[in-house]
Order: sequence, then C-alpha cells, then structure tokens
Amino acid sequence: MELEEKPPDPSEQVYRIIKCPLKCVLKKYDTLQPIIENAVMDMNEIVILSYQFIRMYLLNKFNHNQDFPKINKQFVLDVIKTISSPNSNSDQKTKEENIKNIKDKVDMKRFYNDEFCKLVDKKLCYSNKTFILAQTANEMITCINTNISTHFVKHLFKYINCLFKEPRTLEIKKEKDKEKRKELYKQLNQEIRDLKSDLINNKIEDSKEEYHSWIRENKGFLFPNKLNKSIAYDVKCNPEKYIKYSFYINQKIEELGKRPYQVIPQRNNIVPKHIVLNTPAIVDLINDKEMSIFSYNKTELLHHAKKHQKHIWSKILKLEKNDIFKQKEYVFYNQIITDGFSCSLLFILKKYKDKVFGDKLPEVNNDFEFTKVEDLSKEKCNEYLTDKYKLVSLDPGKIRPITMIDENNKFFKYTACRRRFETYTKRSSYIILQEKKKNGIIQKETKLSNFKSRTTKVEEYKNFITNKTILNNEVKEFYQKPLFRKLAFRRFIRTKQSEVKLLNEIENTYLTKEEIKQGRKIVILHGDYSRTTQMKGCISTPNIGMKKLLLSRFDIVEINEFNTSKLYNKTLKEMENVIVRRKKHKKSLHEILTPKEETKCRIFVNRDTNACKNILLLGKCYLESQTRPEEFIRKVIPKGKEKVKKPRKQSIKNK
Repeated sequence: MELEEKPPDPSEQVYRIIKCPLKCVLKKYDTLQPIIENAVMDMNEIVILSYQFIRMYLLNKFNHNQDFPKINKQFVLDVIKTISSPNSNSDQKTKEENIKNIKDKVDMKRFYNDEFCKLVDKKLCYSNKTFILAQTANEMITCINTNISTHFVKHLFKYINCLFKEPRTLEIKKEKDKEKRKELYKQLNQEIRDLKSDLINNKIEDSKEEYHSWIRENKGFLFPNKLNKSIAYDVKCNPEKYIKYSFYINQKIEELGKRPYQVIPQRNNIVPKHIVLNTPAIVDLINDKEMSIFSYNKTELLHHAKKHQKHIWSKILKLEKNDIFKQKEYVFYNQIITDGFSCSLLFILKKYKDKVFGDKLPEVNNDFEFTKVEDLSKEKCNEYLTDKYKLVSLDPGKIRPITMIDENNKFFKYTACRRRFETYTKRSSYIILQEKKKNGIIQKETKLSNFKSRTTKVEEYKNFITNKTILNNEVKEFYQKPLFRKLAFRRFIRTKQSEVKLLNEIENTYLTKEEIKQGRKIVILHGDYSRTTQMKGCISTPNIGMKKLLLSRFDIVEINEFNTSKLYNKTLKEMENVIVRRKKHKKSLHEILTPKEETKCRIFVNRDTNACKNILLLGKCYLESQTRPEEFIRKVIPKGKEKVKKPRKQSIKNK
C-alpha cells in the first residue's frame, strides 16, 4: 500500500490505544494467560533489582571518583543481563573479542559478584524474554533521562537555598521590626534569584560580588563545562551528562542535613506493572516447541516475524471481534501492553500500516504549547467575536481545577473532590487500605522507613537494599493478587467516563441544543496558572492534562492572569482576604475577598468567581482592541527605574 505523496500532518493522531481486559481478547486463555502472568511477575522483579544495581553501581563510581560509563539503552541491557541469567549457557559462548563494551561488562560483573549479589537472595532468569528485555531497557533509560531532565534544575536550586538562603532566613527572623524584616526578605530573595540566574546561564553578571568567587570555584562540580545555550536547555538535550553532577548536588544537600532527591528512579511499588509484547516477543515468550499453537516452528517465526505476524496474532488474539478490532480508520499494529489482567491494544492509521522502510511517521509533540491571546492575528480575534463562537472564561486551581463563567454570568465549577469520587480513586484507596490492615502489611512496610533509598552513602544504601529485598519477599504474594491490577483498570475506565461526562456538562451548560446542531463552538479563555509541583495536603489533580482534555472538544486561548484575583472585577480596586476570628486567633480566608478601601456596605467576593470575570474582561478587551488594561500589566522597578514589563507566564499563581 503506497503512502500519500504529501508529507504527514504532525497534528494527526497516528496511533490509537484501546484498553480492555485481557480475557476479552486472548485465545486459549487458560494456557496463555499463566505464561504472560509469569513473565509480568519476572520482569517486575528484574526491573526492581536493575534500578537498585544501577544506582549502587553509579554511586560507587561517584564516591571513588571514577569515570561513569555511557548511560544508554545498551548499558541498561547489560545491567539486566548481569543481575539475571538465561536458563541455558548458550549466551555465554560468544568470543570475548566479539563482545561490545567488554571492559564495562567485566567491571559490572565484578561489582555484582563482589558487592551486589550479597544483598539479594537470588539471581533471576530472563529465559524466553530477550525481546521483552529490549523494550524494558528502552523504558528504563527513558525514565532515568526524564528524571534528570525534569528535576536537575530543581536539585540545583534547592542546594543554593540550603547553602545561602536558609541560614540568612534564620537571621532575618530575629529582626523584630516587621517592615524592616519584610524588606530584608525582599533583598534576600532578589540576591538568590540573581545567583540562580547566573548559574543557570553559566555567567557572572547579575549576582552580588560576594558570590563570584564561590561560583568560579564550584561551577565545575555543579554542571558540565560545555553547555548548549543554558543549563535548562542543555539538560533537556543531554540528560545523561548531568547524572554525575546530580549525585554531587544531592550529596551536598545531604551533608547540610536536608533530604536529598532521588537521582536514579527506583521501583519501590512492587505491584506488577505492564510489559510490551510485540510479534517476536510473544513468539519467544510462548516458546511453542511442539507447534500446538502456531503452524510454524519458533525459529521460522522469529526469523520472519513480519511475514508471519498476521498468522501469529490470529492464533493469540480474537481478531474476529469486530467491536474491538474493526476500526473505521485504524488497524491493529501487532503489539499489546499487558500486566496479566488488562491489556492495551496498539492501532495505527491504515495509510501508515504498510509504510516503506525509511519513511517517517509524524512525531508526537510532547512539548505542545497552547495558543496565547497575544499570538492571535487580527482576523482570528474578529472571528472569535462572531456568533460562531461563545466566549467562556476559566480559572484553574488546585481545590477546583475548573471554575468557569460566561457573559451571562452562568457559573460552572468542577472540584478535585468530585474528580476523586468519580474516578474511583477514593473507593480504591479505601479498599487497598482495608486489605493492608487485614494482612498486616502496614506494620511490615513501616519498618522500612528507618532506611533511606535516597542517600548518597553506599553503606546506608546497601542496608536499604537488603531490607527492601526482605520486605519484598514477605509482601510479594500479597501485591501479586489480581485485586490491585483490577482496581487500576477500574480507575482507568472510571476516569475516561468522568472526563467524557465533564465535557458534555460544559457543552450543555453554555450551549443550547440548537446551537450545538448549528455548529457553534465554545472558546475557553483559560488562565495560564500552572503548578509544577504537588501541593502538600491537596489531592493530586491534572493541570496540563485537563487543558488537553478541554482542547479535544473546545478552542482554548491562554490569558495571563496576573492580578485577576487581586482586583475587584467591578471597580478594578485591590482586595484582601477576609479575616475571621477562630477562638483566640485570627485567620484569613483564602477563598473570600473584600475591598481594601472602605465602602458603604461590606462587600464579599468569591476569589474564583472574581478571577473568572476578570479573565473574561481581559480576553474580550484583547479580542476587541488588542490591548490589556493598565491595571493588569505587571510592573517591575529594576535599579530605581520604573519599567513596564509585558505579562509573563507564572509557574506559581500570582494573583
């Protein structure tokens, strides 16, 4: 089948995943399911030990000031094959001169025999899992790189805070004059911001002179000498270069008495996870020597997997089930991801199914950016003001991920508690907690809290591995029950149902049935608040994920929400939190605001509703005149000169 001559559309959804219980699609379930289940269990144990070995091996290299090996997929594969072995010795017959990275492998083997094997109770087996190992290694190196690229800057900034900011903060707290204390905090924050800016950009410009000698002496320990643009950019491009520096930074954080971060991710949750089974992987795993399932022997199927893939999958899956496998534009792409209970089936657009070798598929853009109102053209602004579209503002938050209002003051809110209930998270957590209490798991797991998995001290980490291995053996049977995978699958289903219900509710709230039939669309003027870390004491809620969900049905335009909560939507005057008395103490209510100026009657305003109305005002103002009211423009005063700065995206809600 020939591909179209025009280049593929990057926004096109090339792949589709359909998730269902494995029992619905697997043939010979009683025969094949136990084989898959055992592979899932074995791979879970292999991954747990592999992460532990990688961390201990690299930590040992770091503490002995030795060069790190190249951290890539091949390195992870070598680790997996070091901590586990095949049933037969056929893999040992390769001549030494034909082995790649022979020095690294010998060193790894020596470290395993001298150090690591004493901490674990057995050597695992990867027989008939060669192709699964390749997929698993790819996932593991992705996790390692993502951990570094996402969190390295945070690690560096915490070290700076621990070293310079916190000691000064303790001194400032001793100052009794409130106004003076406030000014000292302001100066300190500016100093630390300038220091971080110089470090992240590998220059000495903005920071105070007292920090210059420290930067020159220590920057070689904090990040590589050669950078592409800045640290924040370079760590995304080359995360493996920063692993050694992450160990150093976290070692210093630990020396300062603070809790370090995890440099190498660990799989501490031992509930069986998913494995990827493509055509050669499923053939290798089933190992059908007697040809009771397939019509060809194993060697023929592995050597000509593409030729026989239709035959292979027809013997394993119920491809005749039209409600699952008969898709209008998609076709099954010969791969499943399963945890032994549920499975995800991979589908691809029909026109890309038989692509010629070398042809590229559209890449998925993970760094998707939403359209900002300032980037809209005059024509697009005028189009959004027509009757084809309905303007609705949205103020995102933590307790209420969605608060919306339109020009008719029609109000809609979606709370985190509602999401927790509808997605089955609350019920699932309760069931798991009761099962743990019933089987005495909590008492066993509490003992492990005395040991540190994040430490940069080798002996302490060895103690953690030893005790973690003992604990895993004690609770393994409990966590391998199908219950936990059933609950995870149920949460997935309920989440999808809840999200569809949410989209329908929004559409039905702001559009009538006639408007929906006529094709009128909702344009959401979305506040640009985004929190990069989890807020302590709050339920975990989606942020970017929620935006993408809304974008699947509605148009989204980002609005900078600076001052949208702070200013009263009717007078644009500043407001403050309402203060109430609780017993002997005064407490400010974050959700309720009142004007600072005296008014004839006391005014109380809901923070989220006020923000929504201001966001709607800002959106309409820009669409009509391409301007932003002066009250909502951020002003900074650098070095005594007042300067107006354009609104910028906030990582922390500044309103």
